[in-house]
Amino acid sequence: MTNQNTMLPGVMPVLLSIGNHRAAGALAVRSAQLAPHDYGADLLAARLFQYSDPVRGRFCAQKALHKVRAELATNPYSMRALYALGPLLAMLGDHRAARKALESVTHHDSPLEYYRAIGFAQIGDGTAALERLDFIGMRGWRHACILDKDDGFKPLQSDKRLHRLQADLLAA
Repeated sequence: MTNQNTMLPGVMPVLLSIGNHRAAGALAVRSAQLAPHDYGADLLAARLFQYSDPVRGRFCAQKALHKVRAELATNPYSMRALYALGPLLAMLGDHRAARKALESVTHHDSPLEYYRAIGFAQIGDGTAALERLDFIGMRGWRHACILDKDDGFKPLQSDKRLHRLQADLLAA
């Protein structure tokens, strides 16, 4: 299942771009309640609370991981679930399994590569994370305004390459 029937796709980038993680987190939690079988809102809530409220973030990540694994059990080719697995494992501290999951996703021309970038950033592989961001940027992804506000990239915030890439994407 995806979060197509919730408000997340339209409202979330706006809330993230202005850095309002509290409102974005509340919206993600409410969306998860409205779509109990969907892992997208739980994944987003986990990312939003990862640093500001680690206990809540971990709880949301565990919920999302459970739902992702259930989705993959019934549909092992679910692209959204495959892309969500690595970042969730990274958030939960299993970096070895996260790397394996991130590297096992077949390469696609998809904005979902953003999640691989987050996963690589979370396990400390800044080069791979930036390569994924550059890849989706070259294919038209234009949400660079959230890169410095997305806590998924917190490990890269002091990396000049991230700021250079963000400036390049914003200029495109």
